[in-house]
Amino acid sequence: MTIKIVAIVIFIAVVASLGSALFHLVKGGDSEQPRKTAKALTFRIALSLVLFILLFLAFASGLFKPSGIGARIQPATHPESVNSTQKKSANQMERAFLMFNRITGYKRRQTDLTRPRRRSANTRPPLRRRNGFPV
Repeated sequence: MTIKIVAIVIFIAVVASLGSALFHLVKGGDSEQPRKTAKALTFRIALSLVLFILLFLAFASGLFKPSGIGARIQPATHPESVNSTQKKSANQMERAFLMFNRITGYKRRQTDLTRPRRRSANTRPPLRRRNGFPV
């Protein structure tokens, strides 16, 4: 819980530093303002790197458990270790894909290498050369 609070505080500091840089950029005036803007932006980049490293280490060590989108994605498994539930869901996905194809009329492109490829109107044939000069 304390790491979450630290991450939130660092994120708030990043936003505050960005606001400070915007203030110094808009304020203008003396020659000191561009230096203050650059300092605020440099501080924001440093805080963002610290936040990224903190979150990476927290995930790697297990202090943060993913709970958002993609948290339930299962890692790839070997075919030998696939259980019947996974096989059933794969068959359901295949049936859904086939039904989608029937409804929409979608067909996979078939590549036939024995016939020459048709050129569409927006592709140009290669430039012909004779004795090194374009014809």
